[in-house]
Amino acid sequence: MFPGDLFDDGTVRVLLAHRYPRDDHARPEVSADGDRAGLGGSTERYQPIDDERWALVRERLRAPDWPILRLRQVHGVGVAHWSEGVRPPVSRSSSDAHDAPAMAALGVSSPAEAPIEIGEADCLLLTTNGAVGMIRTADCGGIAILADGAVALVHAGWKGLANGVIQAAIAELRARHHVPRSAIVGAHIGPCCYPFGAEDLDWVATRVGDVVRSTDVDGAPALDLGAGIDAVCIEAGLEMQYHEAACTGCDDRYFSYRVRGDSDRHGILACVA
Repeated sequence: MFPGDLFDDGTVRVLLAHRYPRDDHARPEVSADGDRAGLGGSTERYQPIDDERWALVRERLRAPDWPILRLRQVHGVGVAHWSEGVRPPVSRSSSDAHDAPAMAALGVSSPAEAPIEIGEADCLLLTTNGAVGMIRTADCGGIAILADGAVALVHAGWKGLANGVIQAAIAELRARHHVPRSAIVGAHIGPCCYPFGAEDLDWVATRVGDVVRSTDVDGAPALDLGAGIDAVCIEAGLEMQYHEAACTGCDDRYFSYRVRGDSDRHGILACVA
């Protein structure tokens, strides 16, 4: 079983993925963060061999023959939309042999098949079943915004939070006539481990509110990313269904770039049931 917390309300399934115990069947080319693997870092090129991580992810989400879609995340506010028969051009992260022509039907040849990168964005919107979406994080917030028959997966670091990536995701759901109703937030860095420059902290506070102001373990100014995410979601009328309290810098179930320099990522995955 892939480790993590699973949420299923009958219309959307969400998996908050932890680190995965590394073994001989899970060998990403890049990523050597101790003895446990994750969902792949920004530089990982997935091998064209089967990798049991993805089979176990599909098993938990009850999506054995659905492709897993990932983004090239850039800390922006862009939204990529996938629905059955409507998708941007795809590029796989392993080799030319696995490019778009082989995936024209969006099926998979094996439950262990690696994810497909579908473009550059920081929100992935799914409005039908048939695919699993994935957002990878280490210290940033991974958010699932749930609506009836749709889900938006959001990558929200401090820049995305301040520039409105959550609001962009909500607006895209509403534009497609899906009413956002709740949010599930995965583990991210806490203020205890997130000292922040005064000028940047002031800038984020002007965009999100003073709720983001905090202090770290040494009493220095720090950013409270989680408080900012909650504030934006609640202001938009969302119920906070779940918000993981663990700090990625303190809890070794997760990866942390800022605290430990990890190159791999945990994250959040979801599909429409």
